[in-house]
Parts: sequence; structure tokens; C-alpha cells
Amino acid sequence: MLTFLLLHITVIILTLSPRINSVMYRGEKILNTNDTSTLPKLLDICVGGKYHKVKPSSELSEEGLAGECSKWSGRACCSKETALAINNLNVKWHSFDLEHCDGPISAKCKRHFVRDNCFFECSPNVGPWIRRLDGQKKHSSEKFFDVPLCASECDAWWSDCKEDMTCTDNWYYGFKWVNGTNTCKNDCKSFEAIFQNAKNFCQKVWYHSYKYVPANSDEPCFKLEFEPRADGSNPNDEVAKYYVRLI
Repeated sequence: MLTFLLLHITVIILTLSPRINSVMYRGEKILNTNDTSTLPKLLDICVGGKYHKVKPSSELSEEGLAGECSKWSGRACCSKETALAINNLNVKWHSFDLEHCDGPISAKCKRHFVRDNCFFECSPNVGPWIRRLDGQKKHSSEKFFDVPLCASECDAWWSDCKEDMTCTDNWYYGFKWVNGTNTCKNDCKSFEAIFQNAKNFCQKVWYHSYKYVPANSDEPCFKLEFEPRADGSNPNDEVAKYYVRLI
């Protein structure tokens, strides 16, 4: 009888007690993630990298960010100088050669990789997916994993690149580096032969940076191409907030 009463009292206490969730991030325990006051910890940070800011800030002064990066001008983890370099097609960003197979990569395909670089360098919305790296990459101590990417984005990217050439399905670890740039270990084949489909491409090309979200899914997802709102914010802000509240 005593055991039953103690168990009953314990259940009542647990029922009435406030639920406290916690998550570890960069070695710091973030308490009570149901409390919206904790949201800025994951919504106001940048990937740890050579060209990233510590915290996002506005780049709306003067002309804003260049080219494909312009949509992040309202709140960006990248500087104007970084945006200019990403959009300069004569520059190998991070010394990475998109044209690692014989012959040029198509302009329509290259445009998507420029957008992808803008997202990686400029997006302030990837906090929940940032993880530390093992130190193999000189330009970045962190990367994001499994960021939910809308099928419409991935399908368009795939459609414009599937006839281009590559030699590996893992652009993060699948190359050998010679004289500071990436070179092929294997024979070149079409993207279609290497990746087979859009989902495999988006999820594998940058070693699981993205997770493909089907068009018929109710799961909120990110866009690489969008129109900023009048106040300079972007629709990816709401997507990030949705996932932080699920932690």
C-alpha cells in the first residue's frame, strides 16, 4: 500500500512539474528549449569557418551582397568580400575546382553551386545542424549535416547538372588534393551515372550536408533561391525556428 501511494505521488509530481528539455551545442548545454528566450542561441550563429562571421549581421548598406548571395543581405554570415569571391566564376572558392574533369562545367550547373556556396557561407539559419569537424578542412572547423532541402531546389539543381561530368559521389572526401586543388582518383562519368537521381545527388555530393524533402511532405524545408521580404528577412528564418522548437 505504501509503495502504491509513493508511486501515485511521484506520478502527480511529474505531471505537474514543468517539462525541461535540453540540448548540447558546441559544448554548452542549452536549457529549456521550449522557452522561446533560448531560441536565439541556435538562430543567431554562423558556421565556424575561415570566411564566416561569428554572428550574422546586416549587409544592406550600400549595394548589399553580390549576385546569388544578395538575398542574404538582410542578415548574413558572410561579408561583401566573401560574396564577391563566391560569385566570381574565375575564382576557385576554397581552391575547389568544379571543372575537375576534362572540359568546362555547364553555366547552368555552375550557377547552382554558386547558390550552394552562398547558402553555406551566408545563411544564418543552420544552427541546429552545425557539427564540429575532425580538423581535416583548413577553411572550416564545422559543417552542417542533414539540412532539410526542398525537393524543388534539389530537382532543379539535378536537372541542370546531371549531364555534366564528375568522378566521385563524395565531393567532401572523395578527391585527392594536388598542389592545393582537388583532382580525381577515379574515371570521370556523368553526374547521372555517378548519382543516379536527384535525392542521391543532394544528399551525397557534400557528404550529407542536405536531406532531400519530397514535394508531398509536410516537413518544412529550406530554399537556396528565394525572394527576400520587404524587411530584408528570408523565408528560411521560419523554417529554422520550426526545427529549433522541436529540439
